Amino acid sequence: MIEKIFWGRVPVEAASCLAYFYKRGLIQNMMHQLKYKDRTEVGVDLGKIAGFQLANSKRFSGVDLVIPIPMHPRKRKKRGYNQCTFIAKGIAEPLNAGVNEVALTKTDDTASQTRKSKFNRWLNVKSVFNLERPQDIEGKRVLLIDDVVTTGATLEAAGQTLLQAKNVELNIFTIAHARK
Repeated sequence: MIEKIFWGRVPVEAASCLAYFYKRGLIQNMMHQLKYKDRTEVGVDLGKIAGFQLANSKRFSGVDLVIPIPMHPRKRKKRGYNQCTFIAKGIAEPLNAGVNEVALTKTDDTASQTRKSKFNRWLNVKSVFNLERPQDIEGKRVLLIDDVVTTGATLEAAGQTLLQAKNVELNIFTIAHARK
């Protein structure tokens, strides 16, 4: 249960993932296609699959906004897009929710989390997000999404930032859960 990752760290109403991430597995291949091979339709399709499952879940009913984990502008310019945005667009459609890419920004161009310990992952991202437009999410039920969760450090930091807005209900969803 992915919610356990966030217990005592950030108040989350509901959290879930679509699949588990295994090295050399199907999800890893799909994430690689999405992130490094410009196959943005993979993100939309995975998002739609997830969105239809979430739409049939009482735990995720009534989501107003889907918010993708942002990328630092330099990294986004280099890649050309944020893969999480395409996942968010796919998820939002079956939920009849909006997508908000501007309320949350990433202010620091952090190093990859891949080879970091749980504590160092948290240190790497603990203060890198900024709430640009709190009025866009005040009183909303938001679904914060990322492609893969391992320790939850990125989602924790982003979630804490979103909760600075008034009356926000935080929900989290990822395509995959990679156990560390």
